[in-house]
Amino acid sequence: MGYEEALRRIEKAKETGATELDLFDQELTELPLGLFQLKQLTKLDLSGNNLTELPPAIIHLTNLTRLNLSSNNLTGLPFVIEQLTSLTTLSLGGNTLTELPSVVGRLTNLFFLEAWDCNLKHLPCELFEMNSLIQLVLDNNQLTHLPHQVKQLINLSKLELSYNQLTSLPPEILELPNLEELYLFGNPLTSPPIEIAEQGIEAIHNYFADLEGDKKELAEAKVILVGEGASGKTSLTRLLRNEPFNENEPMTHGIRIKQWKTAGQDREIRCKLWDFGGQEIMQATHQFFLSRRSLYVLVLDGRKDERTEHWLRCIETFGGDSPVLVVLNKQDVNPGFDLNRPFLQKKYPFIKGFFRTSCHIEQGVEAFTQALCEELDKVPLTRNLWPASWFRAKEKLEEMDEPRISYEKFENICLQAKVQDESSRTVLAEFLHDLGVIIHFTDF
Repeated sequence: MGYEEALRRIEKAKETGATELDLFDQELTELPLGLFQLKQLTKLDLSGNNLTELPPAIIHLTNLTRLNLSSNNLTGLPFVIEQLTSLTTLSLGGNTLTELPSVVGRLTNLFFLEAWDCNLKHLPCELFEMNSLIQLVLDNNQLTHLPHQVKQLINLSKLELSYNQLTSLPPEILELPNLEELYLFGNPLTSPPIEIAEQGIEAIHNYFADLEGDKKELAEAKVILVGEGASGKTSLTRLLRNEPFNENEPMTHGIRIKQWKTAGQDREIRCKLWDFGGQEIMQATHQFFLSRRSLYVLVLDGRKDERTEHWLRCIETFGGDSPVLVVLNKQDVNPGFDLNRPFLQKKYPFIKGFFRTSCHIEQGVEAFTQALCEELDKVPLTRNLWPASWFRAKEKLEEMDEPRISYEKFENICLQAKVQDESSRTVLAEFLHDLGVIIHFTDF
């Protein structure tokens, strides 16, 4: 292992005239000078070392076609690397580049470029001049947008962009004639919605085709209040709607659904407040109505038999990564009530805040309401751009009096609204379920 092992391998390659050399995981901080005498090399693997720079002497390896520099500590590349004109494969993943060196764009014969986990925040314009690229791997970076110039990569067949910070894709991505694989998992996409993007290029194409007509943001969400019976969920709902506190509020049996509108940073957001009865006999049915892409409010009042983690586990199971606000209610009656907040926040990272309130004397309600509005504005579903056809289908379903319809009838309603693509209808059904417009399950 280490430098001496690297010297041994280099010497052996010199003796045998080997065209491939593997110096993977040798803990190298610098490269032996003898390496640059191996002009016959076509493949060189330097991954998994501790290199902070690539020596300019690399230009002596003029026959290199494949160079693996991944998992080092490189912050850049020497400009002379552009002279390695035979390179077809370059792997840079797992370095600390923060930006892709523009010199890479001058490697005009490159077919495969890999730069995953490099903390990249943007892409150089030179990258889009590399129309020889067939595969481009940019997973696990900090990219917030993909330039429309991506359409210039006309030979690209595989593009990996998973686990970045992309909120939208340029429609020009559909102009890539050879693109067969597009990976976008783990991005906060709203246009197209990530649920559409994950279905592949055809689904994305159909979505953008639908968007060519009228379109607008959904700006709607479902707020779900859960907790033990008599904890104050209904009273909190009343105050949100500017209704007076009712000291004799009857206990909720089943679910109460109320409309509410609130102002986000730059728009009005329409909400349905789902107030769940907390009696144990009702809790078995919660799983049918708890949904993803929602905002949860867990209301507690400090009683001894209160099961804080039970409710948080339920939300985690059925709500996915939906955010949660925890309300410590009835502070006028139980002012000493609190929770182990650091423990819960670490164990359940979807908790966005804790709020001490009293609905009776309206203590802390204003601060809670402000936080609720701020979190609603961040719910990705509210930012989704919907085609007019999706809204037409939604409105038709909202007008219906029938308690239950078949999926076939749902599809007919969608078709009448001009939601033609099957993948769009599938995603729309999921969204409408999460909004509480319909109740629809695909797992049975």
